Amino acid sequence: MWQDACGTATGKRGAWSLETQFVNACALHLLKTGDRAFAAELYPDMQRRLAAIGQLDSDGDGLLENPIPGTPGSPASCYNDDLCIGHKDGYLNSAAHEAFLRVASLAEWLDHDPVAQDFRDRAFRLAAAFNDQLWEESGSRYCGWIDKTGQRHDSWYTMINFPAVTSGVVDISLDV
Repeated sequence: MWQDACGTATGKRGAWSLETQFVNACALHLLKTGDRAFAAELYPDMQRRLAAIGQLDSDGDGLLENPIPGTPGSPASCYNDDLCIGHKDGYLNSAAHEAFLRVASLAEWLDHDPVAQDFRDRAFRLAAAFNDQLWEESGSRYCGWIDKTGQRHDSWYTMINFPAVTSGVVDISLDV
């Protein structure tokens, strides 16, 4: 059964977290190699991919909405093959936050300062929305996702909380 659900994890339905990780890894590699000519060649594709990811903020609140609804019986996400994670997905958003910042650094290195500032602004807005919407005060942690119906899902998901810390999403004013 789980293979059937995972088979629907495509770019159209939910492989956005993998696309985000791909963009992040490519940008990191390009920055680490120091090969400016190669980075300049690949940069337009990184920018295009990250701009498409940014379009997932369908309601304009700063948080990306995974096309998978995250409700019981919906397809599993591509990073968790047995849960119907989706809609306001903490993993996708923490990965996107990191990718926005990493591609901003790449853009800055390649002297595309206005684009770099745009991606930094998106990261800042995403982090603010992440902290506002996904923080669980009672548990002092982030919930995993908010499904399309507005139901919050929380079981101390390390795949949400650890990337939130490492990507810099965590608001230090939160009571953690």
